[in-house]
Amino acid sequence: MESYVHHVRRRHPNNTSPVAPKRSHGNSTPTLTYVGLSYWAVHMFLLLLLFLACRFFDERMPAPVSDDIVNRNELVTTFSETRARRFLEKLVVLGPRPSGSYECEQLATALILDEVAKIKLICDLSSSIITREMAIAKPVHFIHAEVQRPSGCFALNFLNHFVQCYQNVTNVVVRLGTSRQIRSALLLNCHFDSVPSSPGASDDGVSCSVLLEILRVLSSKNSGLPYDVVFLFNGAEENILPAAHGFITLHPLRYAIRSFINLEGAGAGGPLKSSWMLNLYLNNVPYPHTTVIGHELFQSGALPAETDFRIFRDYGRLPGIDIAFVKNGYVYHNEFDRPEYITTGCIQRAGENVLAMVNAVMQSDCMRNQCAEDDKYGVFFDMLGLFTVSYSLSISIMVNVFIIAATAAIFLIGISAGLPSSFDLRQESVWFRFYTFAHIADSLKAHGLALLGSVASGAVMLFAVSVLGNYLVWYGRSEALLSLYVAPALCGGLSVHYLFSRRFRLRDAKQVLVYEQCVFNCTLVLLAVILLVLTFWNLRSSYYFTFILLFLLMRFPLLWLSDGLVKRKSLHATTIIFAVHTLSVLPAYVFVIYGYIELSSLMVPILARVGPVVNAEKIVCIFGTATAVTAMLLMATLVYISDGMQWLRCLALYCLMYYLAISFTPYGIPFQYDLRQPRLRRIHMQHFTRRNCCNDLKANAIENWLWVYPLDMRGIKDLPNYDEIKSGHPPSCDPESTYCDLPYYIPVSRNFPASQSLLTKMEALPQAAYQTELHILNKKVLVAGSDHMCVFITPFEHWRLLNWSFNKNSAKETNGSAKFVVASQFVHGVLRYSSQLRTLMEKIHTDRLSSIHNNSLWKSRLTVDAWNSDVKCYSWVQIYPPYGEVFSFNAQ
Repeated sequence: MESYVHHVRRRHPNNTSPVAPKRSHGNSTPTLTYVGLSYWAVHMFLLLLLFLACRFFDERMPAPVSDDIVNRNELVTTFSETRARRFLEKLVVLGPRPSGSYECEQLATALILDEVAKIKLICDLSSSIITREMAIAKPVHFIHAEVQRPSGCFALNFLNHFVQCYQNVTNVVVRLGTSRQIRSALLLNCHFDSVPSSPGASDDGVSCSVLLEILRVLSSKNSGLPYDVVFLFNGAEENILPAAHGFITLHPLRYAIRSFINLEGAGAGGPLKSSWMLNLYLNNVPYPHTTVIGHELFQSGALPAETDFRIFRDYGRLPGIDIAFVKNGYVYHNEFDRPEYITTGCIQRAGENVLAMVNAVMQSDCMRNQCAEDDKYGVFFDMLGLFTVSYSLSISIMVNVFIIAATAAIFLIGISAGLPSSFDLRQESVWFRFYTFAHIADSLKAHGLALLGSVASGAVMLFAVSVLGNYLVWYGRSEALLSLYVAPALCGGLSVHYLFSRRFRLRDAKQVLVYEQCVFNCTLVLLAVILLVLTFWNLRSSYYFTFILLFLLMRFPLLWLSDGLVKRKSLHATTIIFAVHTLSVLPAYVFVIYGYIELSSLMVPILARVGPVVNAEKIVCIFGTATAVTAMLLMATLVYISDGMQWLRCLALYCLMYYLAISFTPYGIPFQYDLRQPRLRRIHMQHFTRRNCCNDLKANAIENWLWVYPLDMRGIKDLPNYDEIKSGHPPSCDPESTYCDLPYYIPVSRNFPASQSLLTKMEALPQAAYQTELHILNKKVLVAGSDHMCVFITPFEHWRLLNWSFNKNSAKETNGSAKFVVASQFVHGVLRYSSQLRTLMEKIHTDRLSSIHNNSLWKSRLTVDAWNSDVKCYSWVQIYPPYGEVFSFNAQ
């Protein structure tokens, strides 16, 4: 280890006689030993090891169970990823499966029914053997499968408020029981449909393959289950949850359901209402992976997501739990969502977790005596996937209050205002030193300016990125978030602390340890204030600061135990403090690093598809700066006993070089086309015909357009220079027209405004399978078109919408215009692409392949949702008396 000797001359406070210095090696000047660069090298090396360990445990998967098991009984009663993957590959071969398509309604449905039939046959044969051996008069298991095709309407408030209507969607319902008699049941749900441009392996074909394998395992048991298990394979989730609604409101089995487990590709459906289901998960699954932080983020709406969980909870009044596949969101909802991009072992982990959860629910008393639903789920999180920690909200509050009180007590005890004037602040033990109000003021000033330095550094990097338009580099480069925002903010904050440490040494070098103690105690106070605010808001995610504070407080007993080494002159005080502080913050670093890995892997892919309105770069900057500030608070106190801070200059130089590299070299290209992990830009295109109608419903204008809108904050810039795109322009919209008469697949104009898209005039008309029609029938509206349509209704001036027949409690709309816009979406079949749209898609695909070796074509690194649409607009102009009619709109 390296040390530096700082020579100082100090006079006694009364300015009459000097303090007798301690001599060292015959030198007549007093010495104070600071830790050097080698100490920081060890500290950073340990930090790197923790980061690598957290990444290892986060990505660790169990080995898949194959069919090559000697013991046949173990084979049939053990979840096997190998068998589950076989079905998944069969399902994905069918291609995209949007609801209403032949692939979804016929092929996928038949594939699931065929697999269930095979499982039922094996189950019946096994039951027959058991019957002969055990002289039982009836089979052990009973499997019944059926297809439900419900129709209905319900209101949703996902991004925008709208009413969802559906007709003849497909559900495959399988009941596993012991007889034909229906008993209380657990519902397991997945969906086998996909978005129009994705084969849907992770969303949500893998979940259906998991459920089929679980059906196989459960039906292979030698004894019957105490309750029924209902497997719902729903065929309409992606067009906003209609199939789940059809099951839970219309199927006869809905009365038997007592709880549910929803398996999904990403997201969470809303606030939990079942603490007992959550406790079963935390206490029984072998590979836990959950945190209340993610739950509160989804609940707040900060991360947009919606699943069938909400339908079962709101319309079925059922307790349940959402289990989602959230890793590798780069392939979510695009053409690369294929089985090869699902990590080996991921299906095994999910299957064993769900199977353990099912077995736990089967043994729960809450299935027999329905437990009260509540949202007092308390605090829960996993630690590196090794174990879970959970406790109630009341315990969380008590622990937080105790830690805050302990922090306050330590801080107040350290104030030397009540000590005699003759007391020497420098003579205390290494584990605790007293300080004055002047020391506190200096320390708080250092913390405040360091915080300002971190925030300013992050803001400067954000400004620098914005000036050159280097948005979303962190999407294509995993290390960019650390290099662009975390490292500069950390460097800025610690540099401020280093300047203050130099100032304090010049003022009185002998009180360096006093300042170190005071800075550390002020760090505890700042963290305690944050914890107090989060506790006051009843945020369960306050546990993050609870445990960081708890580990930091462990420094005091560790220093107390080490005090003897200093008294025996075995080690310098600064060496002991540096080593003990490093030891105490290592567990806190684990929380910071693991939280960073989890949240960044979740947020980064989502922020590249939330629309041009959301400033994703600013969100990433805030997240990176917050991470850096937390790390800075953990490191700050060490700066005051260090001379080896040259590494800060190296870190600042690295940040500058990295920024120059992403700004002026191809390294800064935000989208990467690596076949091992493609990170492509998402855009949406529709070739549509729009017919504007007058009062007689006859078209007086026919327009033919190509509509292009990107899904990220880069917006309409950086699009490929194709003829079909470069001549486009943002649409000019009537301010009163909410959706700008455009064929939105889902009514989400708030996040994807028309002004951030392009319209290009097209020559040829797209060939439509069905002509979109709009008729007035006795003050009712009859709409006909494709199997996916959006109807946008906006009242004109002097009109108001009082009621309709879609749902009974819709809100009244006033102060608008009376306009109908009907958009038919042709998202599947041979008429999905017009000739012009197909040609454009082929250009993009060809240039995308070429861009692997030619960075000049990086703008073609796109994954595209595209299809034809047909739009018909109709406006009423002073036909009916104002305010006098109740409209009834029936979609058929």
